[in-house]
Amino acid sequence: FTSIFTVGDTSSAYRLSIWKGTLKIIEENWLTGIGIGSDAFARVYIKFAESGAEYAMHSHNMFLQISAELGISALVVFFICVFLCTQSGLELIRFGGPRQRGERAVCVAAISAAAGALLQGLTDHIWFNYRVFFTFWFVLAMIRVAATIGRKYGNSRFED
Repeated sequence: FTSIFTVGDTSSAYRLSIWKGTLKIIEENWLTGIGIGSDAFARVYIKFAESGAEYAMHSHNMFLQISAELGISALVVFFICVFLCTQSGLELIRFGGPRQRGERAVCVAAISAAAGALLQGLTDHIWFNYRVFFTFWFVLAMIRVAATIGRKYGNSRFED
């Protein structure tokens, strides 16, 4: 655990080197990105790699990876999607009544899962595995669905 914040650790130093190379990719391809997938990343990354970190299949950071693959606009759209889903779930949690207890519980669990994934995404590209990618979006969809169902029941503060 202590090696997370130690630059002297080889794993941390390697990850930082990859992030620097990825930032160079983003700087040069900020609008459209380089394309999706580990093959595209590895093919382009080698041109921007720092010494000692010449080979990488992904950026080891979900947010850098989105920016590198699809451009900054995709990162903005990603943040908007996460924000809107989370906001609807938080509204249900805060303003939902006793009849929405189940939907509120789903929102608490799903927001917690999404937050954990986003936190993990700071230090790894969690979408390298497509099952995790699907699960992440499924969890966000659960938040929206629970909030929509909760709105159907309605109460004085939580209505359309």
